[in-house]
Amino acid sequence: MRWPGLGKPKRLNATRRALVWWFGPPQGAHQNATCSLDAGEALAYLEGLNQGEGTKVTLNHLLAAAIARTLTENPMANARVVGLRVFMPEHVGIAMPVSLAGHAGESRGELSMAVITEVETLSLRQVAQRATRVVSGERSGNGATPLVDIVFAAAERLPMGVVRRLFDGLAGSLQHRVPASLFWSQAPATTTLSNPGPAIGSVPGVLARGLALSLPARGLSLSTVWGVAMVQDEVRAVDGEVVVRPCLPLMLAFDHRTVDGILAGRLMGRVAEILGDPAALFGADGEEIPG
Repeated sequence: MRWPGLGKPKRLNATRRALVWWFGPPQGAHQNATCSLDAGEALAYLEGLNQGEGTKVTLNHLLAAAIARTLTENPMANARVVGLRVFMPEHVGIAMPVSLAGHAGESRGELSMAVITEVETLSLRQVAQRATRVVSGERSGNGATPLVDIVFAAAERLPMGVVRRLFDGLAGSLQHRVPASLFWSQAPATTTLSNPGPAIGSVPGVLARGLALSLPARGLSLSTVWGVAMVQDEVRAVDGEVVVRPCLPLMLAFDHRTVDGILAGRLMGRVAEILGDPAALFGADGEEIPG
């Protein structure tokens, strides 16, 4: 049986069942890994794509598309844990924070979340178009996730004691299949791509190296959370020569109930491989749909 928003339940082996119990709430299940990727080929590829008219394709769009392909190839890294069960969503949905400062949507708060759905079914240009449209909607005050908007609107106006009980109740309900299925069908994110490092990378003489993400266990069921900083010049050894290359710090927090260290390394390596030759997956014009 498939559950809307959750997908099909996954039968687990004994080791994975023990991990689901061991890292369950109130324990924190997320571990961290960081690396620095050579972004030279990716930047050159994007420069070529953006020569003509149309929606600008950014490095963030390319990362979102690369992550979606990586999770599609490694389905356990796209799973959700609900209670003591693991569910396999049919699609990859990527949530990205959106700054509302200086926009019409600022009345809703300083920060919102854009969810790009079914990313693995889109070409790179389609990812850019959909992301641009969703972000524009958030900034104009027209949020795309009504259920989330209702919850946060209530949290804005109710007394803090009531808000605490509201969130406690929501977190508890998300440990059960029926309410979790309803919630995730309305906010179908299976991973997050954030940029916690730009302020660090913009300081002269400072290189961003990584970020330890300690995610709360209550209500959160994402197998991966990705973070990036600004592209920065780093000294690298290439074919025995010392060179300066534009590099992208990449951070991954992974849920140890569904992703082990070996798989986490494979995920980061695959994203690095895609950024090293984006045209091989998305086509020279960014119009090819992977797979």
